Amino acid sequence: MGCPGRPNDGFMFCSGQKFTGTDENGGVSCWYNIGVSRGRSAHGHLDWINEYRKGAGMNLRTFVSLCMLMLVAAQAHAQRSPSLEPGSEAPDMTIKEWLHGEQFSLEPGKVYIVEFWATWCAPCRAAIPHLSRLQERYHADGLRIVGISNEEKDVVEEFLNRNRRDISYAIAVDDRNQTNRNWMQAAGVQGIPASFIVDRHGKVQFIGNPHSPQFDNIVAAVLDDRYDAKLQAESRDVIQAIENARRMRNWRQSLALMDELIAVDPHKQAFVALDRFHMMLVDMDDKEKAYQYARKLRNEKYSDDATLLLMLSEMIALDPSIDSEKRDMDFALELAQHVRNIAPPRLEIRSMAHQARVHFERGERRQAIALQRRAWMTARPEAKAPLERTLQSFRDSEDRASSSRN
Repeated sequence: MGCPGRPNDGFMFCSGQKFTGTDENGGVSCWYNIGVSRGRSAHGHLDWINEYRKGAGMNLRTFVSLCMLMLVAAQAHAQRSPSLEPGSEAPDMTIKEWLHGEQFSLEPGKVYIVEFWATWCAPCRAAIPHLSRLQERYHADGLRIVGISNEEKDVVEEFLNRNRRDISYAIAVDDRNQTNRNWMQAAGVQGIPASFIVDRHGKVQFIGNPHSPQFDNIVAAVLDDRYDAKLQAESRDVIQAIENARRMRNWRQSLALMDELIAVDPHKQAFVALDRFHMMLVDMDDKEKAYQYARKLRNEKYSDDATLLLMLSEMIALDPSIDSEKRDMDFALELAQHVRNIAPPRLEIRSMAHQARVHFERGERRQAIALQRRAWMTARPEAKAPLERTLQSFRDSEDRASSSRN
């Protein structure tokens, strides 16, 4: 059987008699992230979040249009009455045999990607390096991936014998097609590869193709517990109203609606708070009130949210849409220092590198070099290269400055 790419999908997909049901589009879900005005991203420079920066750097109008398209697909999916959809409790996996990697069951506190694949499917094979990179990158953050095939054990083992070194995640064989029925058929999905992302609370947050441009974005957001497919769908009317108010430059209504959206779930809607600050600073041109709001975020609602505060510091120091006279670099450094005090271990290197960048932007090159060198020395081997490049650029800048002084 061939594995033709479906026209109009934009990513690779296999379909055929080996899986039954409908397509994967019904499972796609909207996730809310208002990009700052001028279409720039509200996100920071963090390496770990770079993938979902790519999908989030859109203005609200673009996001609303994307959500409407997704909701049309979801409505079509709903007409087929799936029993498993984004927001549902994840079913159990019924595994006949684990053939490779770490064995596990779904338990609270970890994020899972349950992928259905086959050795005969070229797009499935093409997804292996991608999924392996995700597993290596996020294993310490609690991500576990399993690829489940409904083929015979010896077929999968033969494939593993040739490719085992290239696969960093678990591979298993379904038990009499039970997992396929409970996941694929229950969701109305027939195409493979098909991936289900399960959050730390045991809820399915995404059903779709791992080649989707939004896939890595959603994985990163789910790992940070900032993705709720059901919440985003329920927010669509407010999102549209915010866009309409901004288009009309009705700032009072825009601010009130943003506050309404944030109040529903401050953690998952944290990016709205970032956009609110940016709108006040750039669009409304009210520096005083913008920084009053930013300090309120730091002191109250997000005082222990290292990721949000790191993004806020980066926005103030580096966002090219903010004019230099509107940057409060003292506050940016204050935020960076606060983040390092509260950052979890997984953010240690990134928060250190960010503070180094803030020092550099303030003209404090020696402090920047010292911190960046510390970040480079502490980082894992696979993360050292970009840190070293930045360190060298800081040193080159200091050398040029020293030469000019002499």
